[in-house]
This record gives sequence, structure tokens and C-alpha cells, in this order.
Amino acid sequence: MINEKVMAAMYEAAGGGEKAFKTVALLIDKGLDPDQIKNPQDMPIRQISNDHSIDMAKIREARIETSIGAVIERYAGEGRQVRVARSDSGNVTSGMKSDLDQTFYLEEYKKGLGWVRVVAEDGKFISAFGEEWGKLKPKLSMAALDVASFEGRDRFPDPMNTKISFEAEFRRVTGSVRATPGAYTYQGAVAQQMQFRALEAILDSNERAYQTYEVEDGKVKKMPFDKEVAIKRMFGNQPRLLPAHTYGAAVANLLELQKYMKKTKFESKYHLRVWEDSMFPHNMDEASRKAKIEYIKTDPAERAEHNDAIVDKMFTDPKKRKLHKLALEVSADLRLINKGDFDKVSVGALPADPKARDAAVFEKLAKAAYDIEGKPTPEQIKAAVDEHRQLAAEFCLEAVHKTSVEAFRMYNDPEFRKVDVDRYKHLMTGVSDADWPKVRENLRTAAHITL
Repeated sequence: MINEKVMAAMYEAAGGGEKAFKTVALLIDKGLDPDQIKNPQDMPIRQISNDHSIDMAKIREARIETSIGAVIERYAGEGRQVRVARSDSGNVTSGMKSDLDQTFYLEEYKKGLGWVRVVAEDGKFISAFGEEWGKLKPKLSMAALDVASFEGRDRFPDPMNTKISFEAEFRRVTGSVRATPGAYTYQGAVAQQMQFRALEAILDSNERAYQTYEVEDGKVKKMPFDKEVAIKRMFGNQPRLLPAHTYGAAVANLLELQKYMKKTKFESKYHLRVWEDSMFPHNMDEASRKAKIEYIKTDPAERAEHNDAIVDKMFTDPKKRKLHKLALEVSADLRLINKGDFDKVSVGALPADPKARDAAVFEKLAKAAYDIEGKPTPEQIKAAVDEHRQLAAEFCLEAVHKTSVEAFRMYNDPEFRKVDVDRYKHLMTGVSDADWPKVRENLRTAAHITL
């Protein structure tokens, strides 16, 4: 088992900061390249084990909870009774290969009113959280462990909410998330990658989706999970899939993908997210959150059927279609490997050696791309790795094009008169005829600001 002292030394040796997280994640995922070691006999251990990776993720979690408790005690010292809810994306089974994004929702107890949401305190809590984290010993920066914190109030407003200044709130959230490192900045991506995932986790009773901390009997404690409170506090109305979300998701994930085109570790999840959050709902007869699927959780036959419907509409050239379908399968295998689900990859049993593993994952793509009959050479596998990245970027860019029609129509029509929002009214369950004119205006405004 790894302790904090060893973990701190490891991340310091890896260079500290953001670089350290990526280096350690790579050592967990692939280990050191034997060809780059001068004296391999002197280095029998060349990869961080999954068990040690999970140990370190638990240390990261413990530090987060210690810092949360310290901030709550600071408020108590000021005579204020607060509690904070935390929703995070932490997947413990992925260990330190995965970053951790967390969102805080602060409440304060007010005499005569009970617990009241105090949105203005979210940012102050996050600042104090950073200060308390910095006091922990041994030193381990949040950047090194890739911990990012977001304000709970920064969610795009629901178009059905007719009681707020929709445009003003939409613009405030847009400005805030674009000033937050690591945050998605488009409504379509925020709704689907943050809100939908969090909602599904809550509905599945995953306590990590909404953990509440408060003082009880003089001590900071984690309170029991309450599904109904979680949904009410985080969403108000349950988030819904809107037609404009497909365009925002495509743009946001294309931008994220570009950051990894030349990196050693390619983040294939952004390729898959464009399929899941943009092209799949774009091709639905009637888009709905509940009908969405996750690419890696579907069986090969179902994926093939969906790809015939999706990819074939995006590209006309038969070889291009084939390559894009294979590239999606490669991205799925890479994602499953990153999550530790080795038994689910499409190519079967994986070799332990990283280079042999790449050969197995990229073999079909190399054969199709370069018209190879036999076994691809190491050079051809390396070329297929680069080809896969280019195909992923091309898929994302084409998705932006396919989903942008209505968005550009709005951009060229500032008064939104050419867009028939009324045909989406059947998706807006619960909207009265009296409220519909305001909801219609909100939908048009949201799409125009997003573009």
C-alpha cells in the first residue's frame, strides 16, 4: 500500500503540477518504454500497478474531505452554520488515471427560514478549500492530482424557467465557465456530460453524485444520501435534451480533442462523446435524455447498426466510412483499457507489453488504412495510431458541420424569426400555453448565445 509520503515523492519526481498528473497516469496506463531504459536489468518494475493507483486515488479523496471539513469549521468559527454538497466525477476504479471534477453547493442555516441555498458563497468556499488544501502535509498540489472545483450556481438556466432573466443568467454562466480552467463552456456539453451524468448517477443511488457534509455533535460528518434532495438542489427541474445541445456538444468536444492530438496519451473519450452527445441524438427521430446510450456499453452488433445509420450519413466514400467505423472501435477499446475493463475490449485478450497492446488494438485499422494482407509492421501500427487521431478529429469536425444548420440560421437572423421553435413544443412537457411564448423566446436566446 502506498502512503502519502511515497505518493508526494512520486509526484514531485514526475515534475509537479499538471505535468506530474499526466506522467503518473501514463506510468499507470503503459509504464516505461523498455527501449528507452539504458540498463533494464536495474529497473525490474517499470509500471505503477492498478492497486497502487487506487491507493493513491483514496489518498486524494481523503485530502478533499479533510479540506472540506476544515472550511466548514472556519465558517463555524465565524458563528455561521453551513453545510456543503459535493458532486464529483471521481471513478475510484480508474484510480489516478482519471482526473476529478467536483461541484460545490453551499447552504446556510438561517433562523426562521431553515437551510437556505447561498449561491454567492460557492466561489468563496472553493477559494477557502484551496487554502486549506495548501496547508496539508506532505505537499501535493491540486494541479498535480488534477482536482478541479466548480461553483454549483454555474449551470445554464432551464428555458422552462420563466421567472428569471433568462438571457442575463445565460450570459453570466457562459462568462463564468469560460473563465474556469477545465470547465466545459458550451451548454450542450455541460448538459450532457455533467448534468445528465450526475442525474443518472443520482437515480442509480450513486452517493458520489451528491455528498453532503455538515457539523453534527461538534464534528464534521458526511450525511446520509438523499436522492430527492439531490435532484431538487442540483437541477430544480430535471435537465432535458434540447435540439441545440447536439451542436454545443460537438464544438466543445472537438476543442477538447485538439489538446491531445500530439500528446503521448490520446483522450479517445472526446471522440466517443461526439458520437454519444452529438451524432446519436441528432439522428434520433425524437431526441430524449432517456434514449441516449454510451458507446462502450453497447454490444458490437448494436454499435454496428447505429454506425451504419450515423457514419454513412456523415461520409459518402465507402473506404472513409469503413475507416471511421474502425476508428470508433479503436477509441472504444482505448477507453475501456483506460477504465481497466480489459475483458471488454473488442480485440480479446491483451498483451501486457504496451507496444504489443497497441499492435492488437490498431491492427484492423492499419490493415484497412494501408490495404495490408498480412500482419502490419511496427511502422504501420505507428502510422495507424496517427491515422486514428486524424479520423477522430475529422469525425468531430463533420459532426459540428452536421449539427450547425439551425445554429447558423439563428446567427444570421438576430431576431430568430426564421426558426420554427414551435415544432419542439411536444418535447417541453409541463409547459402551459400561457408560458409557451416566454419558453420559446428562451430557447431561441439560448441557441443564439451558444453560437
